[in-house]
Amino acid sequence: MAETFPRVSPGDPLKISAETWNAVMGLGQRLQVGDSAANRAGDGSGKLPPGVIWIQNESGEDRAEFDVLGIDDILVSPDDGEAEFRYSPKLSCVTPVAGTHDGKWVVLLEAIKDGAIGKARIFGLATVTIDVTVESHTTADIADGEVALASTPSGCAQILWKESGTGSKHALIRFPVYGEGTRAQYVEFAARADFSYGDTITADVVDWKPDDADDPDPDNDGIEITNWLFYGDEGSQGIAAVLRDGTYLSVNVDCQEEIES
Repeated sequence: MAETFPRVSPGDPLKISAETWNAVMGLGQRLQVGDSAANRAGDGSGKLPPGVIWIQNESGEDRAEFDVLGIDDILVSPDDGEAEFRYSPKLSCVTPVAGTHDGKWVVLLEAIKDGAIGKARIFGLATVTIDVTVESHTTADIADGEVALASTPSGCAQILWKESGTGSKHALIRFPVYGEGTRAQYVEFAARADFSYGDTITADVVDWKPDDADDPDPDNDGIEITNWLFYGDEGSQGIAAVLRDGTYLSVNVDCQEEIES
């Protein structure tokens, strides 16, 4: 089989195969995306900070920085590339649809053209535009067919700050919204069995934040964690956010299992 990246010596005729050319162009596109957003998230090395993920804009239109898109599907499956699927998951995102993408969305960290790949925040702090319908609302979530959030009495995002008044307002949010009162905001967990994307994770609670919150699992019965992105084996540890209704959503998993080369 011919090498994809054969080396040549000075004076040798340069023959570039379609496979080599496509590989080089793909690398160039990835570098271009990384360079354009290096100052927004990450250090340009390809590593993304916690809460940031690569997404593909499948909304049918070019989208601006701070727009909100609904999570539709994974972009790279295990069959496409197991290592990339496990350690660098990517998502396909679309225009939000009510009843489908409530609590299941990302905030773009850069302008992304239709069909292109860019960076988005999947949890944590984010600046967004919110359609404030009632000024006293303290939470927000997606609005049907819109790329801006809408205020609501009990949404997935906590509004930490917003401009006064109603209508389209700049805001700072934290998402997903965590439990209130004596509930934990995050739990660190260890999976009891192997799991894949879309599986519910049964896990033991290792630790929780804040420290003075009640023990989320005092009887050690295990907790059930909604998981639509990650892949891991028995013993894999991760972090889950506690949502307003007391359920758990996985936001990070460190896979224990090594991939065979």
